[in-house]
Amino acid sequence: MSYREETEHAHIEQVPLSHLSIEVGHFSLYEIADDMDQVVREFRRIVPLVEAFIAAGVRGSVRGRG
Repeated sequence: MSYREETEHAHIEQVPLSHLSIEVGHFSLYEIADDMDQVVREFRRIVPLVEAFIAAGVRGSVRGRG
């Protein structure tokens, strides 16, 4: 017989991408008010990061299907 805490192992319900939120940067109104090109540059800079997140999520959700 062995003793085990019920909360020893977390159980996460499998609901692929039921809610996904990623944060890739911050904009301050004062930083971008006079420089919309900064917003464009920032979005272009983060495109590879967001694409990698999406690809990882798709791979993970396909792998999780039984």
